[in-house]
Amino acid sequence: YGFGDCVLHTSAMFHAAPLLYILAQSFNGGRHVIIPGFDPDSIVREIAKENVTDVLLVPSMLQVMINHPSVKNGDYSSLKRIWYGGSTIPQ
Repeated sequence: YGFGDCVLHTSAMFHAAPLLYILAQSFNGGRHVIIPGFDPDSIVREIAKENVTDVLLVPSMLQVMINHPSVKNGDYSSLKRIWYGGSTIPQ
């Protein structure tokens, strides 16, 4: 993370992973975008609108995103990293 980076928070904020995002991004002068819940359309829209550089998704969220129709037309030019956790990602 660094100055100018932007994290999109898509998961429950009570978990340790989002807390690490908040601390790391805040200490390094980055921005946060928080959406109220997991919604593929909102994620695609916010990545483009807010120039999101980082997003944390669990494998089941990634699978939903891959299969969602709006994902194919999104603008991901600002996205640098997709972080994941919780379980292994199926091939």
